[in-house]
Amino acid sequence: MLAHKASEEGIVCVERMIGQHSVVEYDYIPGVCYTWPEAASRRQTEEQLKESEIVYNTGRFNFSALERARCMDETDGFVKIWLMLKRTGPGVHIIGPAGL
Repeated sequence: MLAHKASEEGIVCVERMIGQHSVVEYDYIPGVCYTWPEAASRRQTEEQLKESEIVYNTGRFNFSALERARCMDETDGFVKIWLMLKRTGPGVHIIGPAGL
């Protein structure tokens, strides 16, 4: 179910075979649950950030505001993103129909 993860691991395996120093950056590979609607996430949850006392800002975008979602009559869902101020890279949760 995580073809994107397996693909990256395969690339790293071949790079190591030819002598390159290569690693899989698991923090950058999103986790996906292939259900309907689909769910995906990257990095810590908001609860984990609070427990770790990591400073962050958050924002949310509902699919109902997305023209494509309205055209497909698939407006249930959202994207929630947070930017960690002490670390680099955003965290994100996405719940909604695939392909949007």
